[in-house]
Amino acid sequence: MENKENKLVAPCSSRTKLLLKLSRENANLVSTLYFRKLVLQLLFQCNQTVTTIPPFDDSDADPNYSSSSSSTSSSSEDSEEELPLNRPAIEDGNEEETPNKGKKRKAKPEMWKKAIAKRRRNAGLEYTSSSKKLWDHHVVQNADSSAMKKIPKDDRKIVFAEYWNLADLQRQRDFLLKNIETVAPRYQYKRVNSNRKSNHAFYFSIRDAKFRVCKLFFRSTLGITDRPIRTVINKQTFTTKGLITPDLRGRHVRHCHINNDVKNDIRNHINSIPRINSHYCRKDSSREYIEGGKTVAQLHRDYVEMCKAGNKSYANYLMYNRIFNNEFKISFLCQKRPIKRISREKKNLKIKKIISTILSFLCMICRQFCSGHTQNEGDSVHSVIERYIKRALRSGPIFVPDQYMTLIRTAKITGKPYEVHELNHENFFNIKELASTIGRNYSKKHK
Repeated sequence: MENKENKLVAPCSSRTKLLLKLSRENANLVSTLYFRKLVLQLLFQCNQTVTTIPPFDDSDADPNYSSSSSSTSSSSEDSEEELPLNRPAIEDGNEEETPNKGKKRKAKPEMWKKAIAKRRRNAGLEYTSSSKKLWDHHVVQNADSSAMKKIPKDDRKIVFAEYWNLADLQRQRDFLLKNIETVAPRYQYKRVNSNRKSNHAFYFSIRDAKFRVCKLFFRSTLGITDRPIRTVINKQTFTTKGLITPDLRGRHVRHCHINNDVKNDIRNHINSIPRINSHYCRKDSSREYIEGGKTVAQLHRDYVEMCKAGNKSYANYLMYNRIFNNEFKISFLCQKRPIKRISREKKNLKIKKIISTILSFLCMICRQFCSGHTQNEGDSVHSVIERYIKRALRSGPIFVPDQYMTLIRTAKITGKPYEVHELNHENFFNIKELASTIGRNYSKKHK
C-alpha cells in the first residue's frame, strides 16, 4: 500500500508528503473518509499543475535528432570516462619478459618498515625511527626578517613544497646547492694558516625572480636545520661547479662476484635432474617435480662431486639454494603409499621385544649412558636414522630388510659412518625353559 502511495505522491507538493507521513504514524487516520477525499483532491491538483518531464529525449519529438550523432557522442563519452588521465604509453617490443617465478617468496625491500620510514623522512612527513621514536613533520617556521616583506607566506609555502616534494636526499642537496652561492669579498685580510672559511649567500627563485635572504629565513622557510646546509657546503666539489659528491654510506667496492660459468654449471646440474609427472596437480601447472628421496643439500653434494671430477670451480650451498629456489619452480614429489587393510586382531597385537637382540646389545655396547648410545627416542643417532628412512620412503617403499641396513650405514653423511651388526642363527637363544624355571615371581634371589 505504501509503495503505491509513494508512486502517486512523488510529483506532488510538501503537503501531500506531510499527509503521507501522518498516515504512516497513525494507521486509523487512513481509514477515515475525510482523509481519502483529501488525498484524491491533492492528486487531482498535482496532475493539473505539474508538467511531467520525460526522463529521456525521444527521437520522434526532437526535430534535430540523428542516430549517428547520438551514437558517436555516447561512444566518445564512454571512452573519455574509461581512459585514465596521464596514462603512460607502452611501446611495442620494449616490454620486459617476466622472469620465471620461483617457489620461494621474493623479498620486497621497498615495503619494509625501515624503507617506508626513510621515504617519509625524505618527504618531510611524520615517521617512526628504528628506536621507536616519533618524529613530527616539517612545517614552515616563523622568522623575524626583512625578507618577510619581499616574500609573502604563500610563496614561502610554494618553496617549502617544492623542496620536500623531491623526496630524495641527493636531489634535495642539489636544490640547496643551487640556491647557495659563495661570496668572494673585494678585500680580504687573512693570516697565514688561517682556518677562516668563505662566506655564503642564500637565494630563493620565485616566479623567475631571484631574492637574496638571510640564513635564518632560508632555514625557516624550508623547515630544516644547519646540518643539511653544512653538509652541502662541505661536499661541494670545486673542480666541477654545481655538483656535490654522492652519498657513499652503506656502499663499498669489495663485492664477491661469482663467475657466470659457475652459475651456468649449477643451472645445468639442476636441469639434468630427471623430472617426474605428478598426477595430483593442476592441468596447466608450471611446477616441476623431482624424486623426493634427496634434499637440496644432497643435490649440492652431488654437484660438488661432479665439479671435482671435472676439475671445475664450484659454488657454495647458499648460491646453489638461491638458484634452485628463485630461478626454478621445483618441488620434491612424495609418493602416496597404498593403504593396507589390517584386521582388528593384528591392530591389537602388542609389539614385543626380542630378548636375544637386547642381550647382544648389552654385550656389544659397553659405553652405556653416553650421548648417542641410549634408547631414548630423541637421541641423535636414532633421529638421524629415522629422518633418513623417512626421506627414502618418499622415493619408494622398502621391501627387504637389507635395504634398512644400507640406509643405516649411509644415514650419517659427515664423519665416521654407523656400524651395523647383522644377526644370524647363532645370536638367537631359546630361553623358554629358563623362564619356566624362574617363574613369574622373579626377585633378586634368583640372580
